Amino acid sequence: MLTIESLRPFPMQPKSTPSVGYAELKAFLAKRRESLEQRREARYQTNDAVEVEMLQTGSQRVAASIVDVSRSGLCLLSESTIGKGTQVKITLEKHVVIFGEVQYCRPAHGGFHSGIVIHDVFYPSRQPAKPKEKNENRIRRRA
Repeated sequence: MLTIESLRPFPMQPKSTPSVGYAELKAFLAKRRESLEQRREARYQTNDAVEVEMLQTGSQRVAASIVDVSRSGLCLLSESTIGKGTQVKITLEKHVVIFGEVQYCRPAHGGFHSGIVIHDVFYPSRQPAKPKEKNENRIRRRA
């Protein structure tokens, strides 16, 4: 009679290595997460409204918001896709203008996330105040 045991090339033997405990597994996964994070700079969460102008597509503009920002890049959330490699001009409340390039665009909850590498940042200066006109009708007092 043919049995399952006779079909196996080697008899079943218990494992000689002990099983990994919960603490070891948790430490391993934490180290792995750290090694997967390749960013050199801290990212800061935000939710600032911006206007994004695609410079190569005839200045098409879309509304978006900044999800997070670092010294060298930022992540945008927009309702439409922005192609990889697209040069963009990002205007933040008319006080800051950021020029950059799209590195990726992925579907996300609420739209699309676009990763932007920052090439340049400008802080447009305000128009200089006009000098006050002297009132020639002012009466001068004698000393």
